Amino acid sequence: MISNNGYDWSELMVVEFGNLINDPTQRTAYFNKEVKTRFIKIKLMEGAAGSKVLSVAELGFLKASD
Repeated sequence: MISNNGYDWSELMVVEFGNLINDPTQRTAYFNKEVKTRFIKIKLMEGAAGSKVLSVAELGFLKASD
């Protein structure tokens, strides 16, 4: 989800990473379009093995070249 003010959010995309328990390799997701925003929210829809916990490491964003 993205927002320019931190209060009004719009969904950008939904990503499914598959079976992370049996295949814990690094995953990468790319936005399907260029985005200009101030805030990005990651929302867990369904955790691994029914968990309600989300863990993220080494989250990075790339700036599009002008």
